[in-house]
Amino acid sequence: IAIFNTLQYSCYVYPIPIYPDRNPLKDEFFNALLDNLVEGTKALQQPPFITDVLEGSFADQKICKDCPHRYTRTEPFLSISVDVRNHENLTDSLDEFVKGDLLEGNNAYHCELCDKKVDTVKRLCFQRLPNILAIQLKRFGYDWERECAVKYNDYFEFPNTLSMERYTVDYLSRIEQTPAHQMIETGDRQDIPTPSDNSNYRLVGVVVHSGQASGGHYYSYIKQRIREDSGQLEKWYRFDDVDVSECNVDQEGQMARLCFGGDSNDSDSPDKKPIGRAQKRWWNAYILFYERVEPPSPDLTVTLTTRDTTRDTARDTARVATRSGDDNLCEMVMNMSLKYNPPAALVRQ
Repeated sequence: IAIFNTLQYSCYVYPIPIYPDRNPLKDEFFNALLDNLVEGTKALQQPPFITDVLEGSFADQKICKDCPHRYTRTEPFLSISVDVRNHENLTDSLDEFVKGDLLEGNNAYHCELCDKKVDTVKRLCFQRLPNILAIQLKRFGYDWERECAVKYNDYFEFPNTLSMERYTVDYLSRIEQTPAHQMIETGDRQDIPTPSDNSNYRLVGVVVHSGQASGGHYYSYIKQRIREDSGQLEKWYRFDDVDVSECNVDQEGQMARLCFGGDSNDSDSPDKKPIGRAQKRWWNAYILFYERVEPPSPDLTVTLTTRDTTRDTARDTARVATRSGDDNLCEMVMNMSLKYNPPAALVRQ
């Protein structure tokens, strides 16, 4: 309660800025909310739950083309924004995100070591990935000819599972054959890069905007996460104000109909009411939440090699191994020398 009281106060002290080329109630509000939550927890000396969950860091790189020098600066982030227009899916948009821009001519970068301006590629890539990756889709813009805000209801597809490896500093350094020590750090903060085997994510939440740039309604689809050993199936729920209901987002074609935008047809709306004519789906995903998928814990080997390992512990461990689909882990469990018959602990149930 104290944190939200601080947020209420901060809305008056630090009003959200309004820019003509951006919609403040959409693009700016989410970032301002997160920033104020961070400041509120600091002021109240509460655990930094926002940064623990959502914070990652960019490597702001400047790669000189006319000399061998490369500069990098680490910048923290709580969410990222990717383009929807001219991109049909999230992978294409992320590829464009890390491609960068060429600084040349009058905009060329001044290389400090060469003491002259050189053509330079300026790009952002991921230095450290967060536990929860929040991705804002740029569905709102400004039409300068009509002088009004617009919403882009273009088709934009995103996957249930996402690998961020190819967008990380570690991966780009490998394919470009540039050792990390050749990058010149220009900032005060240097994070440890995210290991490549820890860059896999799964979709766990979608915020949908239904309407146009001038107004609309927000609701969310959230995946219920449960323990792997519970034996229960994970389900999706729709949160629409006070109404919470189970939904079948994970069924084939449902995510596209409910969240991807693009051309619609009759009886295609979320509430299955006839639209009347073909038009763009005005209900579409605006913010995506991806949860990092952790690799199998190495502690499992310790559990199996201790002398006091019990039959129940080994059986539970084997179930996790077989359910994970990790062949190396399954082989490790099968080859362990246990006090009792190993096959009994490896039966799929």
